[in-house]
Formats: sequence, C-alpha cells, structure tokens
Amino acid sequence: MQFDEPAKNNQNIMSYLQNSENRLNSLQSLERELKEASDNLAMYLCERSEKFSLIDCFRVISDFRKKFKEASAENKQREARQIR
Repeated sequence: MQFDEPAKNNQNIMSYLQNSENRLNSLQSLERELKEASDNLAMYLCERSEKFSLIDCFRVISDFRKKFKEASAENKQREARQIR
C-alpha cells in the first residue's frame, strides 16, 4: 500500500496540473477576446486603443446613467408642480 501512495499522489498532481493548464489556456483565450472587444470599442468611440480603459469607459457610462436618471426624476417633479 505504501508504494501505491506516491504513484497515486503523482497521478493526482498530474491531473491537477493538466486541469490548471486547461483553465489557464481558457482564461488566456478570453483575455484575447476581451482585448479585441476593447480595441473595437475604442475605435468605435474614436479613442486611441493604447490609452483606452474599459474601467474608465464603464465609469463614465455609469455616471451618465446616474445623472440621466436624476435629471428625469427632477423633470417629472417639475412637471408635476406645473400641473398643480
């Protein structure tokens, strides 16, 4: 039994390493796709892809959405006051 344990441990390690390599390859593929999508978005927005940041882009969109909702709410309140 003791002689089987190193072989079993070695097999478990090899299985773990193979699984890790597959996941790493998948992540690298997703990273390339994300980079390509980011570059396409930068081009669409007439930005330089080297300087373009998805995080900054999403922050601007989020801020715009927040301000737009606030402005819409204010407009509805103003209309309601004018009707009275």
